[in-house]
Amino acid sequence: LGLKWDTATDQLTFPTYIPPPQSCAVTKREILKITSSLFDPLGLLSPVHIRPKILLQQLWVDKRSWDEPLSSSFTESWNVMLEDICAARATQVPRQYFHTYEDALTELHIFCDASEKAYGAAAYLKHNHCLSLVMAKSRVAPVKEITLPRLELMATLIGTRIARFITTSLQSTSLCVNKTVLWTDSMITLHWITCSKKLPIFISNRVKEIHEANFHAIQYCPTNDNPADLLTRGIRAEQLRKSTLWWNGPAWLTQEDGPTNIPTNFNLLCTLEVCEQATLEAVTISLHTNSGTVSTRPSIRSNEHPVSCISCIIDITRFSSLDRLLRVTAYVQRFIAQTRYKT
Repeated sequence: LGLKWDTATDQLTFPTYIPPPQSCAVTKREILKITSSLFDPLGLLSPVHIRPKILLQQLWVDKRSWDEPLSSSFTESWNVMLEDICAARATQVPRQYFHTYEDALTELHIFCDASEKAYGAAAYLKHNHCLSLVMAKSRVAPVKEITLPRLELMATLIGTRIARFITTSLQSTSLCVNKTVLWTDSMITLHWITCSKKLPIFISNRVKEIHEANFHAIQYCPTNDNPADLLTRGIRAEQLRKSTLWWNGPAWLTQEDGPTNIPTNFNLLCTLEVCEQATLEAVTISLHTNSGTVSTRPSIRSNEHPVSCISCIIDITRFSSLDRLLRVTAYVQRFIAQTRYKT
C-alpha cells in the first residue's frame, strides 16, 4: 500500500515527486511537507530520510515560524537533501527476499546503533548464504539531552520491537524464523543487558523488555560493519544505492566467519565503559557544584555512583578523597584509551 510494484521486474518502487520551483522560498512548512511526502513504511530509505528529519528538529529548536524564509546556510543544506530525496525515490527494491527457497534454517539478524542526532535499527533475514534487508526504523534523538549509552539502549529497544513484529508477521507464512540474533556496537549496552545488579529505572525497564524477547544471542558488532550506523548519521542517495552493507548486511554474516576487529579484553572494556560514563557525569557535577553553578547534565542516582564501577578496577579503600580517586581513575582511563586497540 502506497508503493509501486513493477510486475515485469518484480521490484518495488517509490512514487515520483516533482520538486517546487527554485524561486519558492524555503520555509519550515515546505520542508515538512516534502519530508512527509516520502512514504516509506519499511524504512528502506532511512539513511537518506533521516537527514531532513534532523534538519526539521533543528528548526524547531531554533523556534522558526512556519513561513519564515530560512537563512542561506539552511537553504543550501536543504537543497542538497531535496536532491537526495528525489533521487532516492528512483531506488528499486527486489520484492522477494530470496530467489530460491530451500528447506534450510532461516535466521533474523537485528542491527542497532545510535548517534547524538538519531538512533534506530535494521533487520535482515538470512537463508543459506543469502542476506536481505527486511525493514528498518529510525528516530531523531530527543531534544532533551540524553547520554549516548542510553540512546544506544533505546536503539536496542527499537530493534527488539522490530524483531517481535517481523516474527509475528511471518508466522502466517511458510517462512519460519529459527534463530534471532541482536547486534550492537555499544559495549555498555551489552553490559547492562547481561548485568545482574540493580539498574536505574530508565535502564531496567528497557532491559526487561529486551530480555522478554528471548533472543538466541545478543552480540557485539564493530561499528564499521554495522548497517544501522548508516541510518543514524545519514548518507547521500547515490551512496545508498551502491551500499552493499545496507542492502545485504555485513559480508562476514553469510560466510560464517563472525565479526572482526573485536577489541581485546572485551569484558574488561565493558566495565570500563560503564565507569567512564559514570565518572564523567560525576566530574561534571562536581565542577559545577564547586563553581557555584547548577549542572545541566543528568544527575547520578545512588545506585549509579561511579564508586560501584571503579571498585572493580581500582581499590578505592586506598584513597581518602574523591578528588584523588577521580584523578587516578582519569590516568587509568587515558592509558586504556591509548592501548585498548593495540595488540
